[in-house]
Amino acid sequence: MPVTVVTADVVAQERKKLPLLDEFILRFAAEGAASNSDLAGILGLHEDQVSTAVANQVVIGNLQYRERDQGLSLTLQGRETVRTLVAVQPVLRPLPLVFDRLTWSIVDYPKAMLKTKQQAIEDGMILLPAARSARVELPDVTPAGINSLLARRSGKPSVEVLRVRAVNRTSYRYMPVKLLVYGDAARDDVQLAVCVDSDLSPSHDAALQRVNAVESLKISIGPAAERPVLRADLEDIRMDSSEVAQHLTQASSQALPVLEANGVADPIPSLHTVPVRSLSVF
Repeated sequence: MPVTVVTADVVAQERKKLPLLDEFILRFAAEGAASNSDLAGILGLHEDQVSTAVANQVVIGNLQYRERDQGLSLTLQGRETVRTLVAVQPVLRPLPLVFDRLTWSIVDYPKAMLKTKQQAIEDGMILLPAARSARVELPDVTPAGINSLLARRSGKPSVEVLRVRAVNRTSYRYMPVKLLVYGDAARDDVQLAVCVDSDLSPSHDAALQRVNAVESLKISIGPAAERPVLRADLEDIRMDSSEVAQHLTQASSQALPVLEANGVADPIPSLHTVPVRSLSVF
């Protein structure tokens, strides 16, 4: 299945535990400590150390200077930070992603499983068509899509993506999947399904139908394979599936169900006298 490995430059909110000094500065500010000197005296630290940490919390947005007296007070964000003891701050970071070119969406495929086109061909794999031949662009990689992916990975991610600034294509790759082919010879109808990492994927099934993959892959229904021939003595006593069906109909009309010792009914006792018979299978 065709994929593109991309790197997205994102602006995100990162949630991480507060450093110990910052935690106590915010806690004491919540209790009324209103200046750097107040905080330094309570903590028993040099005022320069406290001033640096206070300035950092002002930049982050947890503390603010009051206009009337230039004292310190917590912002709404700061109160939430004190409650959770987790700092939230915007960061700019590159985020490696895998983009599925069939469903045209961000996916969580392990990079170790991806193959180059040459590797896929050498391994005898069928290359599925892509939904589009265009490059993956900025509108295709959305914050909502990335956040959904991060949530699937960890349940409660430490990063929330606010904006995607740029998308840089890294390389084209292929993800090994199982392609299931269903054929109905009576209607000359072929349907495809995709199994990704042991799970059926309806979104890929629909995508294959949209790109008319049956035609592009040149898949068609051929004549049924011949039935394997048994030994001569078994062929002589073998009953064909059509004969079995006829036998079942006749036997059920002639014989009543017989209760065996365990109380289970055997509706067709005479069928047991047929040692070799065809069974219909899917």
